[in-house]
Amino acid sequence: MKKSPKQQRHRIQSAQELINAMQANRANNLDASNLDLRNITLDSTSFNNIDFTGANMNGANMSECTFIECIFDEACLIDTCLCESSFENCTFLNARFGATDICYGTIMSCVFSGSTALSLNFLELSTLSSCRLIHGDTNIIFSKAPVVLNGLLNAPVAIIGESLIIGQKIIPLSAMPPSLTQFVFHQLIASEAKATPP
Repeated sequence: MKKSPKQQRHRIQSAQELINAMQANRANNLDASNLDLRNITLDSTSFNNIDFTGANMNGANMSECTFIECIFDEACLIDTCLCESSFENCTFLNARFGATDICYGTIMSCVFSGSTALSLNFLELSTLSSCRLIHGDTNIIFSKAPVVLNGLLNAPVAIIGESLIIGQKIIPLSAMPPSLTQFVFHQLIASEAKATPP
């Protein structure tokens, strides 16, 4: 998704200005790029066509929000609470995730890229539909939570959509011999069994 040319965004200069817009129900068509939004509370708000490119949202509480056509490219979403929030047609290109809480949320028709995108716990979502992961020059469509395994090889292994990702390499699952597919799934199950407390 490119920055929307259909409606000009109003540039805001501070977190307080964003809070004021939210409280006045005017959280639409705003440019909040590169703002310092660390530890801000913006819960239970609807955001439409907001550009959060490069914003630092570390530790922010943005739970129970609705985000439509918002841009989170290169934003820092580490330790951000997005519980029960809904994202539709949003982009997260090279956004930074880590301990980002998306439980009970909805993510539809969103685009992700970057090394930390697969650290999101997509299993905790209520709904995941028609999303894309851009990995190198390849677009991988997914509507089910990716399965990610760290520590098996020297690079993370992920099964996402109809693809197996090993580091920078992408292998279509249909191109893998059945014995290799079984090996990968057995390793995933074994690693989950070890990680699950008795």
